[in-house]
Amino acid sequence: MFDTIKPKLIEAHYPGYAIRFNLEPGTGQENEPGWNYDEVRVPNLYYSTIVSAIIHHRYPVDAEIALLNNHLTDPEPSADEWAEYQSWRGFAKDYVKMTLGVEE
Repeated sequence: MFDTIKPKLIEAHYPGYAIRFNLEPGTGQENEPGWNYDEVRVPNLYYSTIVSAIIHHRYPVDAEIALLNNHLTDPEPSADEWAEYQSWRGFAKDYVKMTLGVEE
């Protein structure tokens, strides 16, 4: 997503909240300065809800299940993908705790 003003990291959006992450300065389609970012919508501000939404932003549930099954069946070929997934999970947890200040 893109906005010309720096977006709030957490913003109420009926009936829930917008959670923004991966904010980076950038330019829009008409070269206007602003911010690029990712956004998920959540129904509440519980730690587990936000973490899950961020994880599933990159790994939809079906992809996550396939990744888990592939890793359990034969860990060696999926080692790099598994490491990327674990890194994304770690990012989601750290971001929610440290940047957003939401505790478990």
